[in-house]
Amino acid sequence: MDTSALVSLIGSTASAIATVLLVGLTAWYVRLTHALVEEAKAAKRPNVFVDLEFDTFDVKFLVGNTGTSPAYNLRISADDSIPWRKLGDTPSGLAELSIIKSGLKYLAPGRTLKFNAGYVEDSPNFFATGSEVKINLQYETEAGLEVQQSLTIDLQSYSGVLYESFTDPEREVARAIRDTERNRSSRENMNSIAGRMFAKYCPTCGEQVSYKAKKCPHCHEFIPTEEPEVGA
Repeated sequence: MDTSALVSLIGSTASAIATVLLVGLTAWYVRLTHALVEEAKAAKRPNVFVDLEFDTFDVKFLVGNTGTSPAYNLRISADDSIPWRKLGDTPSGLAELSIIKSGLKYLAPGRTLKFNAGYVEDSPNFFATGSEVKINLQYETEAGLEVQQSLTIDLQSYSGVLYESFTDPEREVARAIRDTERNRSSRENMNSIAGRMFAKYCPTCGEQVSYKAKKCPHCHEFIPTEEPEVGA
C-alpha cells in the first residue's frame, strides 16, 4: 500500500471514530438534558403529606404541602381504627373531619393545615398494636397530573413520644417575642398612668411635669415648693 492510500485510510478511520464519539456524546447530552428537565418539573410539583400531631390532651390531623407549586382537588380517605376518647356529643375521629368528608380544592405551597381530630384516650389501648390509620391520598398538579399515595400511621410508634417533639421552635420564639412585647407595653401603660396620677403643672408654662420636679424641663424655670398650709 502506498503512502497516499495509507494516509487516506488513517483519515477515514479517524473520521469514523470521531463520528462515533460525537454520536455517543450527543446521545449522552440528550439523556442528561431530559433528566434535568424532568428533575426541574419534579421540583415544581406539589408534595402533599399527612400526619398526626399530639398535644397534652388532643390530637391534630395535619395536611401540608412541602412542594413549590399548589396541589388541587385533594381527596383523602381514612380507615380509622383508633379508640378515640369521647367528650359528650363532640365528634371525634378522622372520619368526622371536613377535609375527609369533602376534600380540599386548593392547597398552597408551604402551607400546613391542622384539624382537631380528637382527644387522647387515657388508656394503653390508644397506642396498642393495631391502633392505626390507613390513608389513601389523591391530588392533582398544575399540569393536571394525578398523584396517588397510600400510607399507614401506626400509633404504637408514637408511644412514649414527648409532646415537645411536636413543638415548632420558630413558633415558640415568636410567642416569646410577642409575650415580651406585651409585657413591655403593659409596663409602659402602667408607668404612663402612674405618671399622670403623680404629676403637677409648671406655674410658668403650664406643662405637666413630675411631682418631684424642682425645675421645669420645658421652660427651665424653677418650680416653687408647695408649702403646707398653716394649721393643716
